[in-house]
Amino acid sequence: MAKQVGLDKGELERALRHLLHCFKAANPEVSARIVILLMENEQGLTVSDIKDKLGVSYAMALRIVSELESLGVVETDRVKVVKGRGRARKLAKLSRDGIARLAKQCIDQLQPLTKM
Repeated sequence: MAKQVGLDKGELERALRHLLHCFKAANPEVSARIVILLMENEQGLTVSDIKDKLGVSYAMALRIVSELESLGVVETDRVKVVKGRGRARKLAKLSRDGIARLAKQCIDQLQPLTKM
């Protein structure tokens, strides 16, 4: 996961927080932790799984996943409940291309500052 991009987990989380802060994410800390979770689980995680792993409320996990989806960092899909009844669950998967695009946009926005 973090080793694949040549960073330790702490450096990766810091870089993601800064990137998400660049785009005024509501909660860059939790958003970065969700991105790392999705990097570690390439098959994706449901919003319930994310809530449980991070110890946040379902509403917060859903709100942040939706925000990351609007930024293009996460792709979502609906999956049916395996046992019993209930609504389909929202499955979140990481979009590595989305992160790369977002990073490029952030760098492009800061480029004029290099000419000062």
